[in-house]
Amino acid sequence: MPFIPVDTEWIQAGMPVRMPAALALTLPSPFGLSQPPRRKPLVFLIRDGDHDWTTHDPDGSVREIDIMSWLFAYVKPQGRIMLFSSPLRRAINTSLGLFSAVFKTNPDARLRLLPYACEIVTGAAADVGSPRKVLEQQYGNKVNAESLGEEWFKEERIAKATLQNSFWRAREVRRFLRDAPPEIDAVVLVSHGAFLKYLTDNGPSTDWEAHELRVYTFRDTESASQEAHLEEHPGSYSIRKTVFERLAAHRRWATEEAIQRLQAGQLRFQFQ
Repeated sequence: MPFIPVDTEWIQAGMPVRMPAALALTLPSPFGLSQPPRRKPLVFLIRDGDHDWTTHDPDGSVREIDIMSWLFAYVKPQGRIMLFSSPLRRAINTSLGLFSAVFKTNPDARLRLLPYACEIVTGAAADVGSPRKVLEQQYGNKVNAESLGEEWFKEERIAKATLQNSFWRAREVRRFLRDAPPEIDAVVLVSHGAFLKYLTDNGPSTDWEAHELRVYTFRDTESASQEAHLEEHPGSYSIRKTVFERLAAHRRWATEEAIQRLQAGQLRFQFQ
């Protein structure tokens, strides 16, 4: 099946879902993410987990999904949302881990796979995707792969990681997310560190940590723009700080626990 172009009717491009009431919390300051209606939808961008660069389309790490699930439950977008992911396994697994409550509560919900949201191909085996049939066999009805060709990862705009192709893909994904129907309050996309830099117009200057979450809005002047530029929501900076502190505390605890077990003789390392 060919790629679904960005101007195709949006209702065909994803399954709107209503968040479980237990997760749709009223956001207190400083995490309030309200915005003028004309600037809908809010855009929640999340980086995938760490992975082995030498492995073809790896599953990726979900070691901190529990912390990210806590955070996302707290900073949950209100109203109706649409969930999207890169078709690379590490992004799909991050998405399914973060939004497990959504899929349990909404059995008809699907994670929509967007081919142009995949990572910038650098020559690493990890950045080469899997055929559509393989993904559908692995994930079943958890995903909607209608936008993927059978060997989508060989499409020229994806396989050839030129600057022109990278900026083009980023623009098309921004336009696609911006043109959500008016009843959609937020869109969520799980993608990758290099591609997210292009998507947010930051180029190579702004690194994304594994499982990092940032929230964006479309600029007022972008209602009809071909570029559909994003700007980070002021509340997103507070979210970033909270994520960093929470993850840092978790990592310190894990390290201290390992040291205590090592000192007590409960943990041994073998070097070969």
